[in-house]
Amino acid sequence: MDAVAAVIGVVRAAGGNLRGRTTLQNLVYVARGATGFVDIEFRPHYCGPYSGEIAFAVDMLSAHGFLAEEVQRFGGLTSATSPSAARRSRSSGRGGS
Repeated sequence: MDAVAAVIGVVRAAGGNLRGRTTLQNLVYVARGATGFVDIEFRPHYCGPYSGEIAFAVDMLSAHGFLAEEVQRFGGLTSATSPSAARRSRSSGRGGS
């Protein structure tokens, strides 16, 4: 399974909405370990496992409007990823970000 499919699968399995890229990275890592199905390389990072492939897939999906990220500042930086928010942004003419 490639990184794009892994990101889409994890976001859908989480009900279409995740809070933060770190959560997404961690969930893909767990899915990789639990199933052995995801062939993505991870390395240790500050808040757990990190994959440049996953980060690139999120950037690409966001840039093409398949995934929306909303940055909220509440004492820190978080991002929420949601395919349904991306569809709403495209249909309202506001763009993909």
